[in-house]
Amino acid sequence: MQGGDQGFVAGVEVPGETAGPARWFAFRGSELLVRDAEEAEAGSVVEVLLAAEIADVVVQAAGLPRHYLGTLDGAGCWAVGLPDDAETPEGMRFEGLRALYGRVPEALFSVAGRAVQIVAWDRDHRFCGRCGAATEPVRGERAKRCPACGLTSFPRLSPAAIVCVARGPEVLLARSNNFPAAFFSVLAGFVEPGESLEETVIREVREEVGVEVADIRYFGSQPW
Repeated sequence: MQGGDQGFVAGVEVPGETAGPARWFAFRGSELLVRDAEEAEAGSVVEVLLAAEIADVVVQAAGLPRHYLGTLDGAGCWAVGLPDDAETPEGMRFEGLRALYGRVPEALFSVAGRAVQIVAWDRDHRFCGRCGAATEPVRGERAKRCPACGLTSFPRLSPAAIVCVARGPEVLLARSNNFPAAFFSVLAGFVEPGESLEETVIREVREEVGVEVADIRYFGSQPW
């Protein structure tokens, strides 16, 4: 694609040049550092930080791994994990991604979802799960390799299935004890080893509400 509207292009190696100021996705745990937008568009009331705005935070995080994510409309995107006790800079705040849904531009929200997973993967794979040695990044790949035993670890994906169970004009909704009061949702669950997505749908609906389903049809996928 040509011009300024290139969408998101994933990357691992930092290119020689990128257009425009970089975006930084700084996380304290699973919370993203954001600020209020000065001129918010409809449905967009917060913004992900630009490089200049996060400069002091990045300096404080010196020595912590930083991850190049790719480019969004030609501008570089980076992710960094901040310490659990990182202070909130003036005029900014930390918020969970669920609370930010619909309040940041969709493209930025999508990159933020990628960023939080990469930061969590890096945090959880600093040591080899086989022998305990410190891991090292693999050049040109989103991976970590153990120099002692050679085990290579890639970001872990946990596929899940979410299903809308319909009976005529009716839709089946359920409420978990962990949900807020009066909050209902369609059913979902993680795929177990050896299962197809269809088998996951059948098992999860049976386990959660005791209903047998048929005529399973695929609708679409989401990266979170």
